Amino acid sequence: MNNFDFTDLILLVGTNPLPNYVVGAFFLDELKKGNFKKNSPLERIWLVRTEENEFGQASTKIQADNLKDILIKGFDSTTQRIEFPPFITLTDAGSSRKIKEEINKQLLPKLSNKKVHLNYTGGTKAMGIHVYIALKESNVLVDDCSYLDGRRFKILSDTKDYFYNEKDLRETVSIDFENITKLHGYTESKDKGSKKEFESAVEKFSEFVNTDKIEHYYKCPPEFNELNLFYNPDEYVKLKVECRKQSEDNESNCEHKFKYSEEAIGYCRKLFLQKDRESLIEKVKDLQIEKLLKYKYNEEYLAILNLIPDDYSIYKNGIFRKPISNDNLKDTIKFLDGEWLEEYIYDSMKQQIENTFHNTKVFLDCEVNKPYQAQVDLVVLRGFQFIGVSCTTDTRNYIAKSKGFEIIHRSRQLGGDESKSVLITRLNENECSKLQESLEQDIGASAKEILVLGKDDLKEKILLKKIIKFINDDRDLMQ
Repeated sequence: MNNFDFTDLILLVGTNPLPNYVVGAFFLDELKKGNFKKNSPLERIWLVRTEENEFGQASTKIQADNLKDILIKGFDSTTQRIEFPPFITLTDAGSSRKIKEEINKQLLPKLSNKKVHLNYTGGTKAMGIHVYIALKESNVLVDDCSYLDGRRFKILSDTKDYFYNEKDLRETVSIDFENITKLHGYTESKDKGSKKEFESAVEKFSEFVNTDKIEHYYKCPPEFNELNLFYNPDEYVKLKVECRKQSEDNESNCEHKFKYSEEAIGYCRKLFLQKDRESLIEKVKDLQIEKLLKYKYNEEYLAILNLIPDDYSIYKNGIFRKPISNDNLKDTIKFLDGEWLEEYIYDSMKQQIENTFHNTKVFLDCEVNKPYQAQVDLVVLRGFQFIGVSCTTDTRNYIAKSKGFEIIHRSRQLGGDESKSVLITRLNENECSKLQESLEQDIGASAKEILVLGKDDLKEKILLKKIIKFINDDRDLMQ
């Protein structure tokens, strides 16, 4: 058992307050366990934050406010009380003179007869150095200083040459999705969870993935053109008749103009795009039933269409039709286009990941709205470590690469330097290797930070083995 011997903890709050939360939550938990000396229990947590200035320095008041709120709510002891004194404000976190001046004026006089512990993980390097120096040069009794080692997930003592925690902090300190986003200043966040209405269709997609049939579902040849290829036989005959009526072309010219193939197609995104745009249609009036009726579809695609619930269905009893509302149409097309992959990954991962790693939760369809909107397909929180997962069924390399950039940015934004990112695609093995290398080079990500998976990795057993190894810092846990 540790015998911590300080009454006042000082945390330096930067633009990423997650390390401060981890350190604060750890020491508060040790206090609840009785691991402080009786004559010097932790009583106060001082938050040193920055103020916006003319040199581009950002204010971290919001981060400090949110950090304080979350730590207070998480500390539910009925026998002990923690005080958060007014924040210490630094007007220029790049100036050694100003830092020392403001620490000497605002903080040090209030620490007389106190035992102090400084954790200098957060804030700027200048803040860490000069707050440390100011404390050491003062008459304040400094018990120790410490640093959160993000590679080993342990808090390292400066003077005692050991780690304060024996276990990986990810096993003892946790945070949920709502609070990790709140720490970063988002006032609205939610994880929407699974869409139960498409549950049966997701199960069928899972069957296709694990029996090598998923590419049949997406069978839409590169030469596909809704104007002249893959018409069903009846439509083909009608078109030839119409051609002869509307022109003086002979039959052979009409046959050349309207090609016919008996090969059935699967889901084709082009049939659900808005006019002259890349985006999917969102309104019932824009669903062109007459266009959909022109084609012959394969059994994989029809199997999925037949499992869509009535209120959402665009296909019933062998006939294409319009759903009951714009919202339902939008949900259905997005699901058919690729959201099914997120649901499949979630169903495959959730139980296995949460059972494999202690103190770990998996969230689906996570969204934050203020101060600006952002969305992450899946989030794994291993304790406090943020692992963002992005899924795309688009096989265009530049689309997959943009998704890679986005998920790395989001993960770093919400999880800091210790975050990880997974990009799940339908690219082949060679394309995945090139994309992985490109992402590592272009944005300075390492192989331990980003994992790119493709269509050969989608089977559940392969998928889980690779993701679990990646989460576990490149160590195998599954045979």
